[in-house]
Amino acid sequence: MAMTPELKAQWIAALRSGEYTQGRGALKTGDGGYCCLGVLCIVLKRPEFLTATYERLRRASGLSSDETDGCVELNDVAQQSFTQIADYIEMYL
Repeated sequence: MAMTPELKAQWIAALRSGEYTQGRGALKTGDGGYCCLGVLCIVLKRPEFLTATYERLRRASGLSSDETDGCVELNDVAQQSFTQIADYIEMYL
């Protein structure tokens, strides 16, 4: 199952909205920041996924393991901004 175009558009819009503070190393950090995948949990209206395994998020969103790993890489290792990650998602996911 692939991510729906509607969900993809909502996720991209949320990342570009400026509403979320970016965090690294967790879906939601102790200081209220979010990884790009944490923002996806909020878009899905599934805040319980913020403390769950990626597998539940993958099933709900349609992302593959490689896609979630790539998002973590962009957010945590490459330290790209949410806007840069949104551009990536728009082009490649």
